[in-house]
Amino acid sequence: MHKVHSADGATIAYEKSGHSLPLLVIHGDYVDHSQWNTALPFLAQDFTTYVMDRRGHGKSDPYRTGHTLERDVEDTLAVLETIHEPACLLGHATGAYIALEAAARSAFATRVVLYEPPVVGAALNLEPHRSALSRCLAVDDRQGLITIVLNDISGATTGRELPPAAINGLLQSAYGQILLRNARSLPAELASYAAYEFDVERFRSFTLPTLFLLGSYSPPFNSLVTEKLRAVLPQSKTALLEGQEHNAMTTAPELLAQVLRTQLRGGSTAFDPAP
Repeated sequence: MHKVHSADGATIAYEKSGHSLPLLVIHGDYVDHSQWNTALPFLAQDFTTYVMDRRGHGKSDPYRTGHTLERDVEDTLAVLETIHEPACLLGHATGAYIALEAAARSAFATRVVLYEPPVVGAALNLEPHRSALSRCLAVDDRQGLITIVLNDISGATTGRELPPAAINGLLQSAYGQILLRNARSLPAELASYAAYEFDVERFRSFTLPTLFLLGSYSPPFNSLVTEKLRAVLPQSKTALLEGQEHNAMTTAPELLAQVLRTQLRGGSTAFDPAP
């Protein structure tokens, strides 16, 4: 993997593949760049694709004490500086916030794609779970960490909890293996999401063309933040990923690449506003 140093000296790793228009991908919560491995061959047909490991994940340096989402933004800006030419940013889940914040500060950002940013901030209600997370971390109970996050924290926010058999099955999957590899970062990662104050009004002056991706089968709570941002971003539209939910990069990588090709490789420098 390629590596770059962020503003505070942390090493950030990223994969590079393909050719033509630069596309920087910022992965979502709890995983690393490898969640995009299935999609890379399709994306590489039309883009020079850079998929970074966010700090605390994969081959990038671990979190430092007091980690905040601001460090993730600085890391993304460091990769953009390395690319050093006009680039599109694609952020998945919490990576969407990082993509949006970085695009607002970088002269190299030309367009932004935001794939189902979740609810963050105080709604995560971490306090009742901090001691349990700490106990699991102390004994390297990665399955325990993942269960607390998926059911007690995220599940409480979304209303979707998984029974033990479903958790066990999930952890046997390729996605589950990525979760296990990155599980020790979960407490600090969640703390950074809970501390992030998302104020949609800050982005009223954001003028870069912005594409929102939504799975047509995604539950309604996945679109809550998208709807708020759509209301304030003047140059934005939404593309539906038909038959998909939150992880089209693994369930329908060719479809995802086709949508991005259509929306990002056209002759216009802006997206047509949605009706």
